[in-house]
Amino acid sequence: MEEQADAAKGVGVEEAAPVAASEARRPVGRRFPTSSLGWWVVAVFLVLLLVLGVRAYLGLEALLSQAVSMPQQVVEEWRRLFPQPTPTVKVLPPALEQVRAMARLETTAYYLSTVIAVERPATWPGTGQRLLLVAHGRVVAGVDLSNVQQADVQVVDERVIVHLPKPEILNVSLIESNTYVYDYEKGIFERYDATLEAEARRRAVAEFERTALANGILGDARRMAEWEVQRLLLLLGYESVTFR
Repeated sequence: MEEQADAAKGVGVEEAAPVAASEARRPVGRRFPTSSLGWWVVAVFLVLLLVLGVRAYLGLEALLSQAVSMPQQVVEEWRRLFPQPTPTVKVLPPALEQVRAMARLETTAYYLSTVIAVERPATWPGTGQRLLLVAHGRVVAGVDLSNVQQADVQVVDERVIVHLPKPEILNVSLIESNTYVYDYEKGIFERYDATLEAEARRRAVAEFERTALANGILGDARRMAEWEVQRLLLLLGYESVTFR
């Protein structure tokens, strides 16, 4: 009996040994400590900060501007596919406020063009605006005949002596069909400022008038006014016209 028990024990030990060996060879999953995971998160965060810094240095502002403009492009595409109904326009009868007699003789017109740059410097990163306006304008000069008095016109036989008023700038205006904003830039944190275009248009008008005066538009207006008045008086039958 003892021999049988020993044999049974021997068999149990021999069978248990392969099982233990197989369990020893079974791969055990690697476990990372929580502290290592935290360091990985910190490292990834620092790498992301470095990437964002490099992108900002290489032109992140332009990239963000494109990203900001994408919703506007989607809206424009939506409007193109689904156009809005034509609005109904109602115009009230205009009220006549004043009637003014005018006797201006426009004799000379200058047509000019220029490019106006208006810039608002940036005070913080992502701010500042810059606008380029291509402007075309018209400067008109002549004489105001309403200032001519009776003493300014003398008739001696068939000869007329006329004293014309001094020529002046009668009108300076932009040609709207040829005036447009060529380029406009702004920071990603700025809103469109309509006063920049208004300032550019005002400067364009002032520059047109200054350039016309510098190029002798008043002298041209004076000569053309004398020619027009002389032609009219000669048609009326006078033999000669003198200006003073």
